[in-house]
Amino acid sequence: MSLTEAVVAENRLAARGLHHIVIDFGGSGVPAGYTRPGQFVQLSVGGGKPGFYAIASPPSEGSTLEFLVKRDGQTSTALCELWPGASVHSSAVMGGGFPMERAAGCDLLIFAAGSGIAPIRALIEHGLGDRVVHLYYGAFDRHWMAYKERFDAWRAAGVHVHTVYDRESEDYEGPTGFVQDLYRSAPPPVELPRAAAVLCGMKGMVQAVTELLIEQGMPAERVLLNF
Repeated sequence: MSLTEAVVAENRLAARGLHHIVIDFGGSGVPAGYTRPGQFVQLSVGGGKPGFYAIASPPSEGSTLEFLVKRDGQTSTALCELWPGASVHSSAVMGGGFPMERAAGCDLLIFAAGSGIAPIRALIEHGLGDRVVHLYYGAFDRHWMAYKERFDAWRAAGVHVHTVYDRESEDYEGPTGFVQDLYRSAPPPVELPRAAAVLCGMKGMVQAVTELLIEQGMPAERVLLNF
């Protein structure tokens, strides 16, 4: 696999254990291959083993791509410790992204957990058209939830944002549990046989939500993943 050298333009903490990293690809043309939210690249640091990272920014004509990297594992930890100006190596953009053509004309339910919100952010900010959209997003607690500062803009764009934390805390009085528990407690006013869903996050959440949606009448072909 051929890798292209790029440069870290920004690295800041987005939430506990999660870094917002902007990579500038200069004139390499790598970002031009990014056309659909849900696509990803492989990144490596210092000749180490490449890891897979979903792109968190929406497709654009610029030279940069944004990522939400969880400090977990050798490659991800190395990325999180890079200062602006540091060198990284990247593959070309990979994957087909979320197959949104299968959701044409449908109301949309979006489910994300942890760092799985990265390509979901790209999807929301790329634009979802004139449809009803509900986002169900879970994290360990409020300190681990990325992109809270973007929620108002998402709501202004028509997205109903529902959040849940795994555990209770002294400064939080909302619902606790998993994403699938939040969905059960606050089902959206949409007809599931005519709706579609986009999911990204831990395998257990994806499996549980998929089973629940199909059981409630959503066609399996309209449960959309990016892999």
